[in-house]
Amino acid sequence: MELYQLTSFVTIAHTGNMTRAAAAMHISLSALSSQIAALEDEMGFPLFTRKPRGMELNGKGEALLEYAARALHAADEVKRQALRMRDEYVGRLCLGINTDPGFLQVTDLNREFTAILPNVKMTYMPTQTLQTVELLRTGTIDFGFTYDTLSEPGITSIPLFMVPIRIVIPFSLLPTAEHATWDDIATLTWIWGTRNCPFYSHLEKQIGHYLPPKKMIIAEDESVVTNLVQSGQGVGVMRQGYADQLAAKGIVHIWEQDSANITLCINTLSERESDPLIQATLNLIKGVFFNHGRASETLSEPVPKLCN
Repeated sequence: MELYQLTSFVTIAHTGNMTRAAAAMHISLSALSSQIAALEDEMGFPLFTRKPRGMELNGKGEALLEYAARALHAADEVKRQALRMRDEYVGRLCLGINTDPGFLQVTDLNREFTAILPNVKMTYMPTQTLQTVELLRTGTIDFGFTYDTLSEPGITSIPLFMVPIRIVIPFSLLPTAEHATWDDIATLTWIWGTRNCPFYSHLEKQIGHYLPPKKMIIAEDESVVTNLVQSGQGVGVMRQGYADQLAAKGIVHIWEQDSANITLCINTLSERESDPLIQATLNLIKGVFFNHGRASETLSEPVPKLCN
């Protein structure tokens, strides 16, 4: 098997969709399909269950995903070690931060940048997912974190890991959510994001015929969402870590009938991918997320935006 086949396997697993994976990898859908078919032939069994809305890992695919990710990481680690032996990288870069720095491992990222690329000055800029394409194309940022892959021409979108998101319901709005249905919660007041916010695109698929909610409060800032949910003013959607903390305090129910994953990605202009400094930085970012885990959640940290 080839590394590019494993890359295709991991990308489809993260995006859950062949079309979006092909767009993220900047290859044709037929080429991607052929790569997966060849990999499955070599394995001797299918890795995915084909569904109308996308691709879902089957049991064997789930079992092999971590091994595939480790193989790709090992290849990237060779490149990262080579970087440590070179000192010619000089310049300035700007990294778009779409959510709180703790979650995005900014401390570890900066430590690695300083150690491996000491002559490169890195700036960190608060951004949102919906702004990222424009900021990349205008040169305002060189890289940007986003939720979901960006299926835009000229943008390379690299999945890093899956972020679980959950629906949370304040006890004050619904004393028990054990048997609550979409019919029940769709009529409650919602803390709602702006149009095309990745967190809410999932909800639109689930409760489409109830949209827009009859009662909603529009909020983009994640700290505002958390505050409003904590005070019992609306149903919210947030990362699993935040939801778990509020549930542990006895403030909310986590609605067990629904859960979803949003892919955290790092993005850059496709035309710049061949730039050695861009390649070096992408390898460094991927290595940090692999080596240091998936990031911590804390409600006390300032956070820029929910619809990031």
